[in-house]
Amino acid sequence: MYDEKALYLLEPLVRHLAKDDQPLIGPVLLVLERYLHLTENVEINDGHMGMQIFFVGLWQAASTISSRWPSARAQTVCEEFEERLWGSPLMALCELLGEVSLEEDFRKMSGSPSDDRFFCEALNMGFVSLSLVTDWIFAIDFNDLSVRMIHNTRGRWAGILDYKISAPKGGQDLLMPVRNVLEHHWILTHFKSE
Repeated sequence: MYDEKALYLLEPLVRHLAKDDQPLIGPVLLVLERYLHLTENVEINDGHMGMQIFFVGLWQAASTISSRWPSARAQTVCEEFEERLWGSPLMALCELLGEVSLEEDFRKMSGSPSDDRFFCEALNMGFVSLSLVTDWIFAIDFNDLSVRMIHNTRGRWAGILDYKISAPKGGQDLLMPVRNVLEHHWILTHFKSE
């Protein structure tokens, strides 16, 4: 029903849907509908966090299709994923990703992070901490329209003004310049640094 490899396949699919002008959305909708059918008796919110994250990825694919190529079928699939995720602590992430002015809102807070959000201009990424999802930070990459899930122990100081977040795969580490005391405080509050 779910394995980690499937989760990694969702990222390029959603990126493709977000950027391609004429993808074959019929087969994607068919797969999404089939997955909803196969899991209709599974309580997603009671499941492993990995399963919930996988469903967020499926919702993101459905949501992208629904917003770019509106149809009753696409809207129904999107709503069914939202319904299945209702009550999950990750629903707050779905709501955030659904905001029309998400990137603009993050950019406005550059240099002045809020309690749960931080924008790193150098990386063009927004970082989000959800109160009900402890130990994890979500990084919204506005460069390639992806969302990364980062364990809060993956970071360490790489100098006085740089914070490095190590990725599980080599070559995907993030080096975050820290420009002021507010950004420094946000990192200390949300990451468990060495």
